[in-house]
Amino acid sequence: MAGGHEELGEAQRRHWEQTYTAHPGMYGEVPSAPAVHAAGVFRSAAAQNVLELGSGHGRDALYFAREGFTVQATDFSGRSGQFVGHRAYEGCEFGLGGRIGHRVG
Repeated sequence: MAGGHEELGEAQRRHWEQTYTAHPGMYGEVPSAPAVHAAGVFRSAAAQNVLELGSGHGRDALYFAREGFTVQATDFSGRSGQFVGHRAYEGCEFGLGGRIGHRVG
C-alpha cells in the first residue's frame, strides 16, 4: 500500500484489534447464513479448500473445518487469529487445528 492506503490499512487494523478485544463474542458461535449456504455450494463443486477473507472470531472458519474443508482464514487483526487458533487447537473445537490456518494482513 502506498501513501494514504497504508494509513487506512493501519486504521482498519487498529479498529478491529480494539473491537475484537472489547467484544470477544460479538458475532456469537453460530455460523453465518452465507457460510452455511457456501458450504453446500462448495460441497456440490467437490471443493476441499476454503479461503475465508475477514475471518474475525472464526465462527465461519470453524464451521467450514467441521464440515470437512481445509480452511485458510485471513483478517486484518492478529487478535482474530488468537481466537481461531485457541478454539481450533485448545478449546471447544479441539482437533480441528490441522484443518485451519490463519494469516494476518
